[in-house]
Amino acid sequence: MDRPGWQRDIPRLVRGVMARQQEGRWNTTPANVWGVLMLDKFARKFEAEPVTGETRAQLAGGVPPTLTFDWAKTAALD
Repeated sequence: MDRPGWQRDIPRLVRGVMARQQEGRWNTTPANVWGVLMLDKFARKFEAEPVTGETRAQLAGGVPPTLTFDWAKTAALD
């Protein structure tokens, strides 16, 4: 993740790692360890800033209700 030439590939690599999961886990214990370590390192580097703003969800066609989640009002998850 620290090599400049790999920066463009990191999102694809992470999606590939996640796609290899089956029912929320990888097939073997070593694969689980490697996957968790990689995703932890990814999160520390690319997800270090807290989420801000609001997220809104609405069904297709504008069918009510519209749900809104305000990230500022949520306790930080550690």
